[in-house]
Amino acid sequence: ARAACAIALAGFDRHAWQLPRAVMPFLDRRGYWHEWAESSRAALAVAQRIGDQAAQAMLHNQLGRAYGLFGAHDTAHQHQREALALWEQLGDRAGQAYTHHGIGHVYSQQSQPAEAIEHEWEALRLYSELGDRYGQANTLNELGWFYTALGDTAEAITWAQRSVDLNTELGNPFGQAQSLDTLGYAHQAT
Repeated sequence: ARAACAIALAGFDRHAWQLPRAVMPFLDRRGYWHEWAESSRAALAVAQRIGDQAAQAMLHNQLGRAYGLFGAHDTAHQHQREALALWEQLGDRAGQAYTHHGIGHVYSQQSQPAEAIEHEWEALRLYSELGDRYGQANTLNELGWFYTALGDTAEAITWAQRSVDLNTELGNPFGQAQSLDTLGYAHQAT
């Protein structure tokens, strides 16, 4: 966060909002969610100042995910709604799909799998229209996970297996691992 602020003060606006996006996977996997939110807030201020709506949408999405991870669900939903509105205004269906996926995660964190599933279906529809097979594979995996949480293991196994198959076809070992984990979770729940 400090680096993003320092870069912004030095006049490197584009770098200031891109830096948090670049380090997001590290911050997420290490559990540095407050730092993720802090750097994304600083970057959002830069994106708003320079009027870059796509950057704003992406950063609202990141903030929604980060706030959801540390339990600030109302704030997470607010940022996700702002991201979705910007993506819709820009006509960016990939951004919309990614945001629906993020909304699903927040609902999942609130133990509301039915609401999560609703948004995952919308993400899957958009990814399918775009021909984004990686997005489809990831969303199929999430459907498997959320259907398991809902108690519908037959449905969960169907979607998790489709995710395994698609990730295998794509040669995506990280996606395969995630979907195999979901498939195991669904089988364990039967």
